Amino acid sequence: IKAEKYEEALSLYLKILVNLPQEPKIHSNVGVLLDHIQKNDEGLKSLMLALQLAEEHKDLTAVFAIRFNLGVHFSQQKKIGEALEQYQAALEINPASKEVKTNIELLIQNQKQDGQGESDQKQKDGENKDQKEGNNKDDKKDGDDKKEPPKSNPKYKPRPFKGDQLSEGDAKTL
Repeated sequence: IKAEKYEEALSLYLKILVNLPQEPKIHSNVGVLLDHIQKNDEGLKSLMLALQLAEEHKDLTAVFAIRFNLGVHFSQQKKIGEALEQYQAALEINPASKEVKTNIELLIQNQKQDGQGESDQKQKDGENKDQKEGNNKDDKKDGDDKKEPPKSNPKYKPRPFKGDQLSEGDAKTL
């Protein structure tokens, strides 16, 4: 996995599953590998099976790791609500997890940046339309009844990264 040979790693994990079909950690790793090779639906199925097995075995360490992996899976799919739900469930098991808290913060920052990007584009589109039509706020006549809603464009400034377990590059990659 570290060598990014995901197909080879997947093949090895599938061989291990033949002997350990009830091992949740193996199913979780298979799910992560399937996500890496863009087989997201299969990855999700494997992660959900891993979660079910870990809960049946009452293996909280595995449940934590699988919830974390599900959070990553949903983040990559841009399913913010589901990702936050999984991260929150992981935090309930290990409230001190810096990795989970970092991922939640990154997820929220990315969501805000995506939302800001969309609102910036809408504002630019509106300005371009006004320029094409020759409209300008200052050109409005006193008798003009049309009121434009105020446009706000707060610039989002992410906080500097302060992590002791992950480098700034690792955090950006996540």
